[in-house]
Amino acid sequence: MFRLILLLILGASFGLTGCKEAAPSTPTGTNQPPDDDNNTGDPDTYEGITFKLGVIPTSLPSMNIPQINQPTAAKIELGRHLFYDKRMSTTRQVSCGSCHAPEKGFADNVAVSPGIQGRMGNLNAMTLVNLGHYEDYGWNGRFKSLEEHAPGPIFNTVELGFGRDPNFVEYYGDPDSDTIILFRNLGEEPKYPNMFKDAFGTTDITIERIAHAIAAFERTFVSITSPFDEFNSGTKTAIDGYAIRGYNLFTDATKTNCLSCHNGANFTDNQFNNNGASKTTKNQGRADRTGNSADIGKFRTPSLRNAGLTAPYMHDGSIATLEDVIRRYRNPDLSRTNIDPRIRPLDLTDQDVADIAAFIKTLTDKKFLQSPGLQNPWNN
Repeated sequence: MFRLILLLILGASFGLTGCKEAAPSTPTGTNQPPDDDNNTGDPDTYEGITFKLGVIPTSLPSMNIPQINQPTAAKIELGRHLFYDKRMSTTRQVSCGSCHAPEKGFADNVAVSPGIQGRMGNLNAMTLVNLGHYEDYGWNGRFKSLEEHAPGPIFNTVELGFGRDPNFVEYYGDPDSDTIILFRNLGEEPKYPNMFKDAFGTTDITIERIAHAIAAFERTFVSITSPFDEFNSGTKTAIDGYAIRGYNLFTDATKTNCLSCHNGANFTDNQFNNNGASKTTKNQGRADRTGNSADIGKFRTPSLRNAGLTAPYMHDGSIATLEDVIRRYRNPDLSRTNIDPRIRPLDLTDQDVADIAAFIKTLTDKKFLQSPGLQNPWNN
């Protein structure tokens, strides 16, 4: 349900391939890299492919943890239970985990996820990854912290259903109201009194405590152990030749300039950009937050980590495959309002597209996604 992004190719998430499965099934090129004239430093070689490490940081920056919500094991475990608990919705049919499943890269594989009673919003469920390293949350940056974000889906009339205006899809209700049913639902679970007491000192259930526990759990979503991370740390054989060539293309400023927006260890600039993908005025992106017409069509640059699992892509889930996202940049519609000046037609062959996709798929982090501490503790 959470629409954080925290992250995606100027728009959303991305099929799982292992480090040796990244090559396209029917390669159309020679799988040889372009000349290394644009590289600097001393490149290394692997199976005839020249590459350079050090372009992508090998570690994440320090995490933003508010003093009022220091993590504890008890608080994190309570947050895990609340994140997956369907009693957090008015119908007891959906939870945060319904739209952010580990096997789907903590995203969903539909354009727009259904909330209570099958109600539909208008934004793709953003992948949740490395959340402690953001300064704001949501496709338009609506929320300034994870603690502020957590009640959002709860009090949204479409998502978990406790909002009070059925005519406004994006309405977020008052966190001080509409809680009688929610607290009653949670009070039925015999585990919770002791869990709240262990986490906060008393058995009292409050919105603030719910928000703090979920935020503490979400800060454990740290993904930096993918095959690419092994490669980037010096294990040359962690990814195959096609993916290495895709890495070269991805990091080549003259060929693709992908790093301009998808940079750093989390593959996002944490900014709001307009890549020309927005086709409707139903959701105006950052402008819905700022009221500035220059921000119409700007959405958060999503992280590319685990993007191989999070199709469909973009803020509205309008592009079906990772390869289709990359192909779109071969002939972008430059007439779109507020389109970023960095967007330009890219001279990419079908082999180039396949190789870039192969590289992005090496960001799939099985160790992270299969971590026992991140899985659903309920039998539902």
